[in-house]
Order: sequence, then structure tokens, then C-alpha cells
Amino acid sequence: MRTILFAAPALFFLGTRYRRHPPVPSVTVFCGHGTFDATIHTVGYEVGRGIARCGWRLVYGGGTSGLMGTVRRGVLDENGTVLGITVPEYAVDHLDDVVVPTLEERKGRLLRESDHIIVLPGSIGTIDEWMHTLVQRVDALGIPPPITVVNVNDYWSDLLSALPPHVRPHMSVVATSSGVLENMGIPCRNHPTSL
Repeated sequence: MRTILFAAPALFFLGTRYRRHPPVPSVTVFCGHGTFDATIHTVGYEVGRGIARCGWRLVYGGGTSGLMGTVRRGVLDENGTVLGITVPEYAVDHLDDVVVPTLEERKGRLLRESDHIIVLPGSIGTIDEWMHTLVQRVDALGIPPPITVVNVNDYWSDLLSALPPHVRPHMSVVATSSGVLENMGIPCRNHPTSL
């Protein structure tokens, strides 16, 4: 009886952790809230525009600052939809971001709301979100979304080269915004060659 009581919650957890949301397909973007060079912001903006043009929703860490804000602006400039998920310390009063209590809950919600992950340049928080998702994929825990890393200006090259060889097949790496959505296999109804 004790074994059954232990196993049932575990099965429930694995079965619901990455439950798909109805009905809008969504892309979660992990990236920094700091300022980067112009090339990186251009790539972020074009990724945002491409997501919106394809009729997908952007899910991201919330707010309007830095690269996060640039991606958000790209989506909104194409009349796309955005879901920001943040914590009280980062919340911006005038935005309709969903506020969750902790960073751990934020990471879980970012994954649950997503059909695919894009990793753009960022700092330690972006690395944490990326590695958290990568661990789930490598260990097949709950079947999290696929990952595309945008290695613009070789931003992530040192970290990518430090990863064990068996990890690399669990993500795709591209150098620019061109072809990101096609690489992800996103059916882009409105603009088949967009981004």
C-alpha cells in the first residue's frame, strides 16, 4: 500500500508536468533582460516578428526591458500575442504578465505553456532555464519541448563546446534568425519563408 501511495503522485506529476495547453501553439523564448549589441537585438526582434507572422504565441519571462523587451516588441509589431510569466520582484505594474511566487514555478510554467523553446543570448538566468529544460530532455522527464539555440555572434559557443557530446543531439543550434522557425518545424501558415 505504501508503494502505491508513493507511485501515484509521481505518475501524476510526470503526466501533467508538460501538459499541452489549448489551443494556441506557443514558443517560449529564454533570453536576457539586459542590453546587448545591435546585432543581437536585431536577431531578437526578427525572431519575435517571425513567431507572430506564423500565428504562434510568444511565452517569455515578462517585462519590457533588454532583449526580452525587444522580442516582445517584435511580436506586438506584427499584432501577435504575448504571455509574460514573471515573479513579484520583476513584475511591471502596467503589464498583464502572469505573476507566480518563485523562480522555480516560473520555469515550470514557461515549459508547460510551450511547444518549443528558443534560447537567445542572456546571462545566468537564461542559462539556468536552458539547462533546466535540457536536463528534462536528456533524462526524458515528462517530454519537455524541443530546444533551438540561436548562437548569434558565437555568443553561446564556449558553453556549447563545454557540453558533453551526448547532450548536443537534444537541441538544434543556428547562428542567425534566418530559418529559426523552419528549423523548429513550426508550420508557418501565413509566411512560409518568414524570419
